[in-house]
Amino acid sequence: MRETNGGDIDHLLIGPGGVFSINTKNHDGKSGWIGDTMARVDHGKPVPYAAASKAEAAYVKVVLERHCGFEVPVEPVLVFVGVTELKRAATRFTVRICQEREVSALGTCGDGSISPSSPASSARPLS
Repeated sequence: MRETNGGDIDHLLIGPGGVFSINTKNHDGKSGWIGDTMARVDHGKPVPYAAASKAEAAYVKVVLERHCGFEVPVEPVLVFVGVTELKRAATRFTVRICQEREVSALGTCGDGSISPSSPASSARPLS
């Protein structure tokens, strides 16, 4: 899904646990560090991965709400793929941070705001 500002949505997970906008960062064989607002890979310069993830989730929320006609909570998720180590230094994450092996747990977490009987579970194209 392409954003109008040039960004893109890597993945969406929609299920009983809610709606998750997943931003993946592939850094095979490198170490990662993530704080509340910035991330570093192999002690490199800080990059605003968390801010990008929040912006992408906000965009997904707008698009889904426009097509669904009701409020759709969307949780931002930042997934580091292939890292050898991921240090989480923050105390107030507003973005869920995980590695690829932890993604499968997302389907059962969240606030359960979407259930099989809710209107959001109905599949229809977003065009």
